Amino acid sequence: MSYFLDPESETGKQWQPILKTPFIAWDVYLLYGPGAQWEKQPPEPLFWMHQLALATAPRFDEETFTAKLKEIVGELKPPSTMSSTTAKAKVEFLYFKSCPGHKQALINLKAALREIGITADLTLVEVATEAQAERLGFQGSPSIRVNGKDLDGRDDGHSYGCRVYQVDGKITPTPTKDFIERKLRELTQQAGPSDARQ
Repeated sequence: MSYFLDPESETGKQWQPILKTPFIAWDVYLLYGPGAQWEKQPPEPLFWMHQLALATAPRFDEETFTAKLKEIVGELKPPSTMSSTTAKAKVEFLYFKSCPGHKQALINLKAALREIGITADLTLVEVATEAQAERLGFQGSPSIRVNGKDLDGRDDGHSYGCRVYQVDGKITPTPTKDFIERKLRELTQQAGPSDARQ
C-alpha cells in the first residue's frame, strides 16, 4: 500500500464537484468499473461510501462495500482468446472400413478439434450400403460434416466410394490435421494462425 501527502487537499477539491459534497471530499471510498476514463478530472464512480456527515451516499460499511465490489468484479468478462474458444459444433465423421484413409483422418479430426478448442458432439457414421450413402448424401470415405455442411464444400449428390482430398496441391485419401483445422475455422467462423497457410 502507498501513501501520498496532500497538504493542500488538492485531491479532495477534485472530488468535491464529482461527488457533490458540500465541502472538500475526504474519507471517501470509491469503486470504478473497467471502462472508467481518467482524464483532466476524475470520473464519477460506479459506487461510493464515506465516513462523513452526508446524506448523498451511504455511510461506509465493510460488508456492503465488499458485496458491491464482488458484484462489479463478477460482471467482468474474461478476454476472448483464440486458444480458448467456447465454440459448439455438431461434427459427423462418415466412413466405410475398406477405405484406407479413414483411421488416420479420424485421428487428425480429433487433434484439430483439440487444437482450436471446439467442443463438438462428434458422431461416427459407418456407411454400409449404396442406399444408405444416397440417403445420407454421403460424399465418399472419409467425409466430415460440421453442422450439416461438408468440410470441403461437397454437398451435392452422393458418392459410395473412397474419397480423395486436394491438400497443399497434392491428392491424398487422408485430410491432414492442418487442412481439417483450416476448414473447421472457416465453418465455425473462427480466426487463427492456421488461416495464414491457406
